[in-house]
Amino acid sequence: MSRAALPLILLAVATIYGLYRLSYAFEHLQHELGHYNHEILANRQEIAVLHVEWAYLSRPSEIARLTALYMTDLKPLSVKQIIQVGQIANLPARLPPPPTPMPAPVAAQLRAVLSAATTATTAKPAAMAVGTGTGLRLAERILGAKAAPSILRPGHASLAGGGR
Repeated sequence: MSRAALPLILLAVATIYGLYRLSYAFEHLQHELGHYNHEILANRQEIAVLHVEWAYLSRPSEIARLTALYMTDLKPLSVKQIIQVGQIANLPARLPPPPTPMPAPVAAQLRAVLSAATTATTAKPAAMAVGTGTGLRLAERILGAKAAPSILRPGHASLAGGGR
């Protein structure tokens, strides 16, 4: 074998290897394109279903039924209700009514379920999951604002198995 043939053989091997890698990259891209096309088709079908649901729910008969069901308290505006923009700041604050606490037996059952659920898991994740965020707000709404924080704060004996 001559010295001139060696670079040509190396070039041929490199070209074959490059074509081999290119063909697999092309197959991967085709597979990815098929996946994206399938996803686009599924999204289009979901959008079509949403359009049909919207058309069904926005029928005049459905809107009239919902209006009769939920808007029975609406009355035309009276002259006393119309004010100027500058008078808005003088209006009294309208706070929502405080939540009604649960009856004692239901609250006791909820406390028992929360206590059992937290003792079944490790202390730190239970305290983090129940004692913060949405879990605490939900428990405050269910148990009443005063009872929930005392049993659901992280590190409390009923949650974390002892003090901090």
